[in-house]
Amino acid sequence: MKPVIEKLENLFSKFNEKFYNGELQTPIITVSPDTTKGAYGWCTAWKAWSNKQPEQKKTVDLAAMSKEDLENLKKDEGFYEINICAEHLARPFEQVAETLLHEMVHLYNLQIGVQDTSRGGTYHNKKYKEAAEQHGLTVDKDAKYG
Repeated sequence: MKPVIEKLENLFSKFNEKFYNGELQTPIITVSPDTTKGAYGWCTAWKAWSNKQPEQKKTVDLAAMSKEDLENLKKDEGFYEINICAEHLARPFEQVAETLLHEMVHLYNLQIGVQDTSRGGTYHNKKYKEAAEQHGLTVDKDAKYG
């Protein structure tokens, strides 16, 4: 898996320079099975990875957290995660690249404080479309995903 992740990291770096002038925070890029039943990838809405030593191990239930606690979690040091689902890595290179670019739009919007989805992150709104098109991605409307 290491060579695949290194290639995705390299691609992220090139896309970041070309489409974002290097302004995106570098995420942790992962490859794991699709647990969402159909996603090609995702970008976490919080900094899922930390370089700090944990004080104590605890599980966080994001659904039970207050809006204020979620905002504080987003401000913590650490790294967002962009995941590319393992089942979809065999698609043509261009499609894997599109998935990475798609997730980079979410990362961009997170950094500037724009909410670009609803319905638990599945429906993409006009703000997603605007940011995507400003950064080189063509977006068509989908009845289910926005």
